[in-house]
Amino acid sequence: NRFRSRIATALIGIAAAVWSVSTGHALDYADAGSHLTIARRLWDSTYPGFSQLGTVWLPVPHILLMPFTLSMWAWHNGAAGAALGVPCLVASASALYRISTRLGFTRAARLCTVAAFVVNPSVLYIHTTALTEPVLIAGIAA
Repeated sequence: NRFRSRIATALIGIAAAVWSVSTGHALDYADAGSHLTIARRLWDSTYPGFSQLGTVWLPVPHILLMPFTLSMWAWHNGAAGAALGVPCLVASASALYRISTRLGFTRAARLCTVAAFVVNPSVLYIHTTALTEPVLIAGIAA
């Protein structure tokens, strides 16, 4: 049952990511492009390495984005950010379900809680970008 809800969340996230990347909205925020560039500079720059970290943002999202920026295509159109954001959406939804269980919610209430989170347009959109929020939300919720 948990497996099915994770698959459903992943499919919703993938659908949102396909829309966001195909319409060009994955890079609407300038910060998203900056995060992708920082992640790519870790391995593709004049002086590659961890010395590229240390801007105003914490390094974990950039380190997690790094393997997804190996593809020039994913780096340019923002798909690299969505590739990290969708698993973060699944992790956040799973954590929200567990939190609801610990709070004593009924099964229906737990599912409604997760559904309200997963189908929220703002939550879906932010999880299709290269911003730091998806990693932050997943980290806090887990």
